[in-house]
This record gives sequence, structure tokens and C-alpha cells, in this order.
Amino acid sequence: MDLNPQRWDVKWFFWSLDIWDAFLERRTGSYVQCYGTNLCFFLRVMLVWTPLVLLLHTVVYGVAIAALTIVPIYLFGGSGYFWGVSAIVTLVLIILGVKKLRDYLEKRRWQMTLREANREANVSAEPSFFKILSEWSVAQKKKICPTITFSRQEEV
Repeated sequence: MDLNPQRWDVKWFFWSLDIWDAFLERRTGSYVQCYGTNLCFFLRVMLVWTPLVLLLHTVVYGVAIAALTIVPIYLFGGSGYFWGVSAIVTLVLIILGVKKLRDYLEKRRWQMTLREANREANVSAEPSFFKILSEWSVAQKKKICPTITFSRQEEV
């Protein structure tokens, strides 16, 4: 099965693979992009390992943030802590809002350019994400995992 790297599910896979690689402190993303992978690994990374890593990080960072908020409240009191945090949060939200607005406008301009290019190019039909899931189900029943490669399908 040959998948286009610009598909949303393939982008999700590579995003998930980056998270998994960072957790294991290794780099396999470029190898997988060049040589491909199998369907079982493709779905396992997206639907099992990455959610577990994200859950672990959420718990660890949640505990760290709780510790960083409780200790200053005990040291400086609630009202002083509230006003200090409010000022910092307000500044950060303003900066992030301006950055998000700029990124949104740039992305919107880029999407309009891509739409015009896609209208001109006739893109061949690719399997949907649900088709990939159904092929995985059949592969699990047959005890095999088909190979997936990632390459942009060019017009002939």
C-alpha cells in the first residue's frame, strides 16, 4: 500500500512516531519515511503507544504544576500569588494570541494556494483511513501485516 505523505492520517502517524521516538530517545522517522513500515506498526504507534506517552506526560506535568503552585501559595499567600500569576498569564496570552493570529493568516493564505494547485492537478484516489483500518482487521485475521510505503503519487 502506497500512501501520500500529505494525507492527514500519515501526518498523524509521523507526528505520533516523533513523540514515540522522543520518548525512547531514538530516531526512526526518516528511516520509516524512506523505506516504509507495516500496517500493524502504523496503527499501533497512532492508536496505542502515543496515547500512552501523552497520558504519562500529562500526569507527570500535572503533578509538577501542582507542586509549583502549592508551594508559592504557602510561602507568599493566595492574593499575592493570584496577582502575580494573573499578570504573567495575561502577557503570555497576548503574545500567544498575536502569534496564533499570524500563523492562522499565513496558513489560510497557504491553503488557498494549495486549493488552486489541487484544482489544476487531478489527484488519484487513495484509500481512506477506514479502508486502512479494514485492511488491518483482515491482516490481523490472516496473521500478516502488509507493507506501507510513503511516497507522493505523481501524475503520469
